[in-house]
Amino acid sequence: MRVRGIDAVGNLGIWKYSRVFSTTLLEEDDASVTYTGKWLTGSVAASSNGQSAKSFAANATATVEFEGSSIAWISALSATRGLAEVSIDGVYVETVDLYRANASGAMSVFSYSGLSRTGTHTLTVRVLGQGQLLSTGTAIVIDSFIIGQ
Repeated sequence: MRVRGIDAVGNLGIWKYSRVFSTTLLEEDDASVTYTGKWLTGSVAASSNGQSAKSFAANATATVEFEGSSIAWISALSATRGLAEVSIDGVYVETVDLYRANASGAMSVFSYSGLSRTGTHTLTVRVLGQGQLLSTGTAIVIDSFIIGQ
């Protein structure tokens, strides 16, 4: 992609070049998403395709295999949600807290960028089976993933 600016009096700037960026939405039931442990699927009005996967089971995992330079996990927050560990390519990145006193719609709850654009990567969400102090539950919800190319 090639762009250049123009100022208020009509002077043109130099051309700047950038690669084109695209995204791909992977729903929770996409073939590239695999689950271990106990997960439930069901209708959820706020999710991107009307359904999501949910687990309360400690050590249950959802793993997505993808090609791209970035990834985002899409979920919703609520008072009944818990904690999950997220790893990229087998390396722990952070613990994500899905607790929020007032429920939210689907949103990015974790994102990671800077991955090599070549080759396959994995993101794993591991249910901890616990919530933070204010949470009334431990549910971890997978709505979808967004892959950046």
